Amino acid sequence: MIHFRHKFKAAIGDSPSRYIQLKRIEAAKEKLSMTTLSVSKIVSECGFTSSSHFRRYERYGEFIEAF
Repeated sequence: MIHFRHKFKAAIGDSPSRYIQLKRIEAAKEKLSMTTLSVSKIVSECGFTSSSHFRRYERYGEFIEAF
């Protein structure tokens, strides 16, 4: 597993878990800007356990507050 993480980070630039987090955030941001679904529904669909779990990613907090 360690070998995979090192290879992944070398190829992508982020750890596998960080990469997945960023992809989930990107998907949620896109849905927030393109649909009328609630924040809790969108973040659930994107793999977060709750809206507060999503809001922990502070640098995206301002974007979420607009919705």
